[in-house]
Amino acid sequence: MALFTSPIQEQVSPGPYPPLAQKINRACGGLHEQLSDLIIDGLPNALPPISKDTRAFAAGLASFGMIYLTYEACWDDVVASIDESEKHSNKVTEFLATARPNGIERTTRIKRDLDYLRSADESLSLLFDGTEGPKQKAFRKHIQSTVSSNPHTLYAYAWCMYMAVFAGGRYIREELAKAGDDFWRHHGVHSSRSMKPAPLDRLGYSFLSFGGEDDGLSIETEFKKRLHEAEDIFTDAEKDDVVAESKKIFYLTMDLIREMDERIKPDSASVADELDAPPQYTPASYFEEKGAVETDPMLGLEADEEELMRWRDPPMHRGPLFWLQMVLLVTFCSLAGCFLIVGTKLYVWWDKVQEWRCASPGAGGHLRVVQGGH
Repeated sequence: MALFTSPIQEQVSPGPYPPLAQKINRACGGLHEQLSDLIIDGLPNALPPISKDTRAFAAGLASFGMIYLTYEACWDDVVASIDESEKHSNKVTEFLATARPNGIERTTRIKRDLDYLRSADESLSLLFDGTEGPKQKAFRKHIQSTVSSNPHTLYAYAWCMYMAVFAGGRYIREELAKAGDDFWRHHGVHSSRSMKPAPLDRLGYSFLSFGGEDDGLSIETEFKKRLHEAEDIFTDAEKDDVVAESKKIFYLTMDLIREMDERIKPDSASVADELDAPPQYTPASYFEEKGAVETDPMLGLEADEEELMRWRDPPMHRGPLFWLQMVLLVTFCSLAGCFLIVGTKLYVWWDKVQEWRCASPGAGGHLRVVQGGH
């Protein structure tokens, strides 16, 4: 399953492109289009109505997250092992030590997203048991061996993978949010009518967002600025290595996507039935969303005004238990009304009977006279 847009996507973005990055863009233009097609075709398989829960997305993130986790770990190892005896190698390492602005690393967010998706269902633990497909394993080993022998190739991973988030990642994030907050909150489809968009930075795909008020624009600008320093540090041969490694990243990423498409087949069986089935909401699950603005005293939980009104004024797709309760309530009210009407008529009738008895000749009339006399 495809998760990311292509690593290089021409969009209006802050800051000029470094010269070496422009070479990467020119060299990988055709590969960029191929990868984009794979991703656009594959993304719907992880979302409703094709996918009825977040399992496909979780498996895809576990696979693609490996790329970031691996090269960022290798990056930290390189920076921690500066060789003072090698002047040029030392300059490259010093450049790498400062090339990443604060907040650009994805490891922490990816791990947090995976933990959130893992918590959805015990069966999802099968996706995180450490098993790797052949292509995924080959990609991971390639990163480790390449960076170990040629640390300067980390430039290729930085440009391709971070720009994937800065550029196309924002588009992917919007598509994921369109699945609805209910899909991500409950890790599955509960209602075809629950289409409230999810937050763009919610858990599950928070790795596509950045901290700060400008959503990473300042980080992107600083990132491009720092990459310019490599122009005076890298040799021509090292720049060629970076461009060549960028091509390999595209090829290996496409292999990884195809492998994921084979390993994770969309489970569309009974999805349509589930979408049409009445949702079984409970107050606790319905109003557990954070950032609420109002407290419902009946539920004892926070909820925004729109959600509260929806619960208080239930839509027509409530379940059979709800309608059974409504029928019983209407029946009770109808019987109560009938008893009230019959009781009133009986009271009026009995009162008239008493008046008739008192007014007629005989004991009843005499009794009223005697009583009146007293």
